[in-house]
Amino acid sequence: MIIRVRAPDGMYRVEVGLTDTLATLLQKLAPLMKAPAADAIMLTRDVGGTKLIAEFESSIASLGLKHGDMLFAS
Repeated sequence: MIIRVRAPDGMYRVEVGLTDTLATLLQKLAPLMKAPAADAIMLTRDVGGTKLIAEFESSIASLGLKHGDMLFAS
């Protein structure tokens, strides 16, 4: 499935599986964003940044994410 991530420098699409973890998504996203490390990226469900996603070992499915969902990175 594809998860879309909007960052200050653009939009990214990351392919992940339902059983992949948030940590896996961040590891795939870091090189795309040219982030120094995966843990340097903060993801939220809303553009205002009030709903932080920090359950790094939780699966994509258990976080309730579905194909095409958009997250926001800072």
